[in-house]
Amino acid sequence: MKRLLILMLILVVIGLRPVTAFSEEILPIDSIALHIGSPLILDGDTMKSLDSDNPDVVPVIHKDRTLVPLRAISEHFGAIVSYNETTREASISFNGKTFIFPIDKNYYKVMESGMLQETVTFDTESLIIENRTMVPLRTICEDVLGKVVGYDSKVITVSLKPIVLDTVMVNELKTKIGQAIKVNSMMELNKIMSGMTLYATERDSKNESLAPSAGDYTSTNEQVAGVSEADVIKTDGKYIYVALGKSIKIYLANNGNPILTDEIVMSVDPNTGQYIQLTEIYADKERLVVLGTRNSYYDWIRPIPEPMENIERSIMPYWENKSYTYCGVYSIDQNGKSQLIKELEIEGSLLSSRKINNVVYLVTNKYLYYNADPGNIIPTFRDTTKSKDFMQIPIDKIMYYPNRLSS
Repeated sequence: MKRLLILMLILVVIGLRPVTAFSEEILPIDSIALHIGSPLILDGDTMKSLDSDNPDVVPVIHKDRTLVPLRAISEHFGAIVSYNETTREASISFNGKTFIFPIDKNYYKVMESGMLQETVTFDTESLIIENRTMVPLRTICEDVLGKVVGYDSKVITVSLKPIVLDTVMVNELKTKIGQAIKVNSMMELNKIMSGMTLYATERDSKNESLAPSAGDYTSTNEQVAGVSEADVIKTDGKYIYVALGKSIKIYLANNGNPILTDEIVMSVDPNTGQYIQLTEIYADKERLVVLGTRNSYYDWIRPIPEPMENIERSIMPYWENKSYTYCGVYSIDQNGKSQLIKELEIEGSLLSSRKINNVVYLVTNKYLYYNADPGNIIPTFRDTTKSKDFMQIPIDKIMYYPNRLSS
C-alpha cells in the first residue's frame, strides 16, 4: 500500500470538432454555456472546443471582470468578425452596425452606414491573450449581441432569455464543461494542491491478474475518421514498422515476404542503467514517430539523527519514481533507413495519444508523492530542437480536473 497525491496534467488538449452529445438537452436552443478557465463550450446538447484552432483560449478573470474571446462568441451568434493588424482593432458586424474594439482600450465605437454613432466605455480594457482578442463578457454578449448573460460559480450562460442557474444546473454544467480547467499561476496551483486529499489503495491480485498487458495488440487504429491511434505494428503501405520494447524494426513489405531494412535500438545509459522502453508507434508518409517510457528512481532514505532515544516510530521511507514519456521523430528514406530528427521527453506517464493530420498529441499524467516538494510539482520536458536540458512546463499550459476523484 502506498499513499499518493495525484495531479492530472493535460499537456496537450486536442481541439476537435463537436465531441459529445448528451441524451438530454440542458440548455435552450441558441444558448451556450462556458466555464472560467475551460477550453470547452456547451452548445445545446453538444460539447466542443471554444476555439477549435487554439485550445489555450479560455474565459479569464481580469481586474475582477470576465473576458471572453470576441471572435468565438460573436461568430457563434451569427456576427461577422474582422481584425485590422495595423490599427490593432477588432470589428464586429451585427444587425446593420459595426462595433470596433481597439486593443488595450476601455471603449468601443459604434458605426452605422460609415458614420460614428457613439463611443461606449467599459471598466476594463480589451486584450490580446493567446493570440485572440478578449473582451468583457457582458459588453460583448449583452450590449453588442443583445443576449442575456447568466453567471454563477464560474459557470457562464449566454441565451435569448434568462436561464435559472440553480445548484442542480450549475453542478451539471460543471460536470460537462468544467472538467478541465486551466491553471493561471503558481499560487493557484499550490492552492489546488493544498485542497487535495490522500487516498490509499490495496490492489486485488485476482483482478490485477486479469488486466490486459500494455503490449496487447489492437487491430482498430482509427475509431474516429481522421484520428489515428498508436499501435505496436504500423505500415505505410511500403514499409512495416514493429515496436519490440528496446528497438523498432523496419521491414520492406515486399509482397508478403518482409525484408529487414533497418533497426532503431535504444541504448542503455552507462551511468544510470536507464533505457527507453518503446511501446507504440505512428507512421506518416516519410515520418516515423516512436513513443515509449523511461523511469528513474530516487530514494528518500535519510541518516537517522543522534541521539536515538525516544525516537518517534514512522513508516519506512520509499522510493520516489519519476516516469518520463518519450517521443522520437525519425525520417525514413526510400531505402527504409531511419534518421533521428528530434526527441521530446515529458515528465509523467503516457495516458493516451492521437494523431490528427501531421500532428501527434500526447496526454500525460504526473503522480505526486505525499509531502512532495512544492517547488517540484510542475512537470518538466525536453525538446532537443530547443535544448538538451529539461525545462519546466509553463504554468499557464497546465490544466486540472476539479470534479474528478483520483483512482
